[in-house]
Amino acid sequence: MHYLDQYKGLTRQIYLVCITRTILGMGSMSHVFSTLQMRSILGMKESAIGMVVSAASIMAMSSTLLGGRLADRIGRKKTCLISSVLACSSYALSYFFCRKPLMVLLIILNQCFANLAYPAFNAVIGDEVKHGGMQMEAFSLLYMASNLGFAIGPSIGGMLYYNHLELVYILQFIMTAISSCFFQLMTKENYDPAEARRAAAREMNAETSGDRDVSMLAIFKQHCSLPVLFITMAIVTMCYQMISFMLTMQMSDYFGDAVASRYSGFIWTVNCLCIVFFTPVIITETKKHHQFRNMFFGLLLYAAGFGSYAFLKTSWLFLAFAIIWSLGEIMISTGVGAFIASNSPPSHLARCQSFYEASRYVGRAVGPTLFGFLLGFISYSTAWVINAAICLVMAFFMLFMYKVYSEKEARR
Repeated sequence: MHYLDQYKGLTRQIYLVCITRTILGMGSMSHVFSTLQMRSILGMKESAIGMVVSAASIMAMSSTLLGGRLADRIGRKKTCLISSVLACSSYALSYFFCRKPLMVLLIILNQCFANLAYPAFNAVIGDEVKHGGMQMEAFSLLYMASNLGFAIGPSIGGMLYYNHLELVYILQFIMTAISSCFFQLMTKENYDPAEARRAAAREMNAETSGDRDVSMLAIFKQHCSLPVLFITMAIVTMCYQMISFMLTMQMSDYFGDAVASRYSGFIWTVNCLCIVFFTPVIITETKKHHQFRNMFFGLLLYAAGFGSYAFLKTSWLFLAFAIIWSLGEIMISTGVGAFIASNSPPSHLARCQSFYEASRYVGRAVGPTLFGFLLGFISYSTAWVINAAICLVMAFFMLFMYKVYSEKEARR
C-alpha cells in the first residue's frame, strides 16, 4: 500500500476530476463492440467497417482539437458542459436507431461529442500542478481513474450487447449525465483565459493584446520534443487500435459472435484492472526517468503482447496475454500528460493535450483502413506479426530520441 502514498497531498480539485473521469469511463460501454455491431447487426464488410472506424477517428480528432481550443479560449468547465449535452443527445438517439443504418452516423457522433471534453479534463489537472510539482502523480492518478471506469463499463456493455443492445445506450446516457452534473457542481474554474494568454506572451517574448494568441507553431519550435511525441503516438496508436478492430473480428471468426462480444469486454476489463493495480508500482520507478526512455520499454512490451496474438487459438489466452501489452501501455501513457504539461504554457495546455489526443486519432484512422485492406490478402497471424514489427521499430526510435535529448540536456 505504500505505493499509494505518493498520491497524497494532491489538491481536492484533482481528486474530483478523477472521480468524474471514473464515472464517465463507466459510461463508455459501446466502443468495445462497435466493430462487431457494424458487422453482425448492420451487415457491413470488413473493408467498409475499417472506413467507418477511420472516419470516426478523423472526426473525433477534429472534435478533440476543437475541444482543446475551446478549453483554452472559453474555459475548462464550459467546454465540458457543451460536450456532455451533445453526447447525451447522441446517446438518446442511439437508443432508437442502434439496429438501423443511421447508427453508422451515430457511432461517429458519439465519439466526437465525448472527445470534446477530454483535453479540458487534462488541462484542469495541468492547471493544478503546473507550478506545484507532482505532475506524474496527478496525471497517473487521472489515468488510473479513467481506466477504473473503463474496467467496469465495457465489461457490462459486452455482456449486454448480444441480447440487450438498447439498454447499453440508456446506461451511457445516465452515466454521462451524472458525471457532468458532478463535475459542474463540485469543481471550480481556476483558469483565466486572458491572463493565461498574457503570461504566454511574456514567456515567449511575443507581442500580443486582447484576443490575440501566441501561435502553436511558436510553441512547437520552442518545445520541439512535443511534435516528436505526437508523431510517435500516432504510429503507436495505429498498432494499439488493432485490439478493438482486428482482435474482435479474429475472436468472432474463431469462437463466434456471442463469445467474441463477451471476451472483447473482458479483455478491456483485464487491461483496465492491470492499469489500476500496476500503475502505482510502475510509476514509482518511471517518474524518475525521461518519457522517451519509458516509451522504449513500453513498446517492447507492446511488440511481445501484440505479436503473441499471431499464434494463440485458445480463448482464455487472449485474456492472459492482454496483461503484457497492458503493462506496456502503463509505461507509455502514464507520463504523457505530465510531459506535455511540463513543455507547454497554461494558455496552450489544453491545445497541446488535444494535439496528443489528435495524434492518437490519426493512428486510429490509419490503422483500421490499412489493416482492413491487408486482411483481404493476409491472415490475422501475419497482420499481428507486422503490427509487432512496427512496435519494435518505434521502440528503437524512442531509444535514439532519448539519447539525443539526454545529450542536449547534458550540454546545457
